[in-house]
Amino acid sequence: MNNHSVTPRGGWASPVTAAMVATASNRISELIAHRGSLYWLEQLADEKGRTTIVRYCDNQTRHLLQKDFNCRSRVHEYGGGAFTLRDDTIYFVNDSDQQIYFFREGDTPTQLTDKPGCRYADLIPAGDALVAIEEDHTVDTAMPANRLVLITPKGDVITLCDEFDFYASPAWSHGKLAWLCWNHPDMPWDATCLMLAGLDDGKLLNRQCIHGGDGVSVFQPQWSSTGELVYVSDKSGWWNLYRYHQQQHQALLPMQAEFGLPQWVFAQSMYCIRGNTLYACCNQNGRQQILELDLASLTSKPVVTENIWFEYLTATDNGFACVASSSVRSGNVFVYQPNEHCITDNVQHALDEAIISKAQPLTLPSRHGDDIHANYYPPRNPAFAMQSDAPPLIVLSHGGPTAQSHPGFELKKQFWASRGFAILDVNYSGSTGYGKAYQNRLKGEWGKRDVTDVCDAALAVVEQGLADANRLIIKGSSAGGYTVLAALTFETTFHAGASYYGISDLTTLAADTHKFEAHYLDRLIGPYPEQKQRYLERSPINHVERLNCPVIFFQGEEDRVVPKSQAERMAAALDEKGIPVACLLFEGEQHGFRQAQTIIDALEAELCFYQKIFGLGEPECELEIRNLYG
Repeated sequence: MNNHSVTPRGGWASPVTAAMVATASNRISELIAHRGSLYWLEQLADEKGRTTIVRYCDNQTRHLLQKDFNCRSRVHEYGGGAFTLRDDTIYFVNDSDQQIYFFREGDTPTQLTDKPGCRYADLIPAGDALVAIEEDHTVDTAMPANRLVLITPKGDVITLCDEFDFYASPAWSHGKLAWLCWNHPDMPWDATCLMLAGLDDGKLLNRQCIHGGDGVSVFQPQWSSTGELVYVSDKSGWWNLYRYHQQQHQALLPMQAEFGLPQWVFAQSMYCIRGNTLYACCNQNGRQQILELDLASLTSKPVVTENIWFEYLTATDNGFACVASSSVRSGNVFVYQPNEHCITDNVQHALDEAIISKAQPLTLPSRHGDDIHANYYPPRNPAFAMQSDAPPLIVLSHGGPTAQSHPGFELKKQFWASRGFAILDVNYSGSTGYGKAYQNRLKGEWGKRDVTDVCDAALAVVEQGLADANRLIIKGSSAGGYTVLAALTFETTFHAGASYYGISDLTTLAADTHKFEAHYLDRLIGPYPEQKQRYLERSPINHVERLNCPVIFFQGEEDRVVPKSQAERMAAALDEKGIPVACLLFEGEQHGFRQAQTIIDALEAELCFYQKIFGLGEPECELEIRNLYG
């Protein structure tokens, strides 16, 4: 018999705890197949976010990196490409000094480079040397120099190219080197040049740009076994696959689908090549599948469709591996071989499938007469009777804002849905994954079009009876946190919000940010300071008199991307107005929370905030909320 039918949605007891979510935050990335083994990086939330290198072989996993070392690059502040392998040697970037180290399994790592103030990323083997991206902070810490470099076996660093603002994605094969580069004000999803040169005795020969630039973005150049250079380009309006051979470019799978990603981090991989077969992740209408392409006949077929989100494809001896999510599993290493599918459970918590809320794709109307893409997760918990009234809704605003929210399983979403909240994960205008035209909707419109999209999406699901019009919540982090604060300030749709290291002052962001994003807002808003008035108008901190609903702020004490002062100023302004507000600062955290206890404390506080604001049962934790009772 169900004894809990009177418990209001939002107050349901759930087996999905904040501690489970924190443990599930052990994110797997940078999967590499090498000599019959799989290697990857795993971020350990219970070790304050330390990232280790893991080896998988013969159905066993081993953590290879001693606790004194943390494999993490900080180039572009977001990093990536932090390790590689050659023969039996592993090379990696150590977080504390950003230098490259090497070791063989079981040995203590030895330092290879010795250039204090320099950072490294995108490591690849090139003969007996390494090619990497170097970011030099020794002269100008605010605007460091970026270079494409060769690193000798003795640790000498030789500059190959340094006249561009940014470099990424080196790919070496038999004396030939390809790479990407671009200049301000472009971001890598705006325009990149695909460069090609010979590499001999530490020098580039016959260097040329063979594709890209001038509004065309290239992603993931990779050599085939027959010497063809494969790459992804958005010249058609979609990130599609091409190859370059004998000075000719050829489309491989022309279609209205995405085979690339915005390069916020290095070493992303959406396809891989094994012999004459290419395996590619095809992203179409918000859903993904793996296609197998014969490079000789250019015939293709789907080979994996049951999982719904894929990352970090790498070729194995008999097929490929990747990091895959389904509607009920998240972040696991998935191995595909002929007639065999194998999941290795690395971070999965056992949940009864009956409690898992699965994504329902929605296409919703906007006030501008076009479509908005979103995924809706209904409340789900078999221990509680479904009530006739509509549930409280949490609208998620992703970061980037070029990212794409995917429909794969995430334990954090289940934390909310199993407590009776509905979730609406909105891919507002500017999101990638739906073609360049959809992405370009946000050019010059950040703080406007993303804001109206999240509001219109929320009202559309209310109209469909999927959410309570009087209990609409919005949350987001970083750029998504800005959309949260702008929506709460400039619109009247939502009744509460949660900002995780969100931006409230655009002028501060424009004037004091790191090199990678120094001109990012030129495209999203307009050049600064020429368009300063536009920045002032769209900054929530300048219009706090229009904000009249409760907000909870979460902020890292050491955040360089969004200084904590922004959250403190916004919270103080709300406090002065007498609006319920809470502001939690976390010591040792930067831009994006990595420590298990931080993740636990933040989730429990956020839940408590909503429960107290809306009277949703008995709060599960204590939280001081200023002005809660007027």
